[in-house]
Amino acid sequence: MGGNSSSARGSSDYLGVGKIGEVVVVEGTRGQHNLPFFSRDGKARIRFGPDGTFRQMRIYDKATGRPLFDLDYTFEPALSVGYEPVFHYHKWTSDGNRGEAQWGPKKLYEEYEQHLKGVEFHEKR
Repeated sequence: MGGNSSSARGSSDYLGVGKIGEVVVVEGTRGQHNLPFFSRDGKARIRFGPDGTFRQMRIYDKATGRPLFDLDYTFEPALSVGYEPVFHYHKWTSDGNRGEAQWGPKKLYEEYEQHLKGVEFHEKR
């Protein structure tokens, strides 16, 4: 695919490396691990760990390109037991701030399950 797929608060530190349906798979460059803040085309962005396991997906507003919410499968201090990754999400505020982690409900998991390679769903602990 090549080229920069979106921008991260004004920089181009991400490279589109593939697609899963309409979702753009990205890898960070220059040490970036997070997903781009902004999406010029409004399409979701997703990243995977080195082992191919899902790590994070950002859903954007198609009209503005601003983030709406993130799906994560990572360690989250407020939700994880030990250092186990948990499926959770963060809503973005209209002023561009990422909200607190919320336990990922089964309905959200089922809606995006085709993208969640290696994710184990657990009911809220």
